[in-house]
Amino acid sequence: MMSSQYGYSSFDTIKVADVDNLDKFPEPVYVVRPKVPNSLIRKSDGSYGVFRFFIDTEGRVRLPHVDHVRGGKVDVRLLEAAQDALEEWEFIPPTVRGKKVIVELKQPFLFQRNR
Repeated sequence: MMSSQYGYSSFDTIKVADVDNLDKFPEPVYVVRPKVPNSLIRKSDGSYGVFRFFIDTEGRVRLPHVDHVRGGKVDVRLLEAAQDALEEWEFIPPTVRGKKVIVELKQPFLFQRNR
C-alpha cells in the first residue's frame, strides 16, 4: 500500500455507519430554514426536494446534494436555498456503542406557500 505525504493512501476508505446501528437517530441542535421569496414557492407549490448528506463525527453536515424531486417542477433556486440552509445545520454527533461515527441521511424540504 502506498502512503502519501498526508499520512493516508489512495486505498484508505471512510466507513459510514448504518443508520440502524446508531445509538439513537441523529438529533438536530441547530436548524436554518431556507430563505426564499413566496413568488418562487408559488411556482413550485406542493413540490419537494429530498437531499442526501453526511453528518460527520462533530455533527456537521457534509456534502449535501439533491437526491430527487417530487410533485412537479421545482425552481432550481429553491433547491439551492434549501441546500444552503442544510449546510448550516448541526446535529448531536452520531454514535455507535458510544463511538462517534459518520452517517448518511436524507432530508426532505417541502416547498409550500403559507396558508
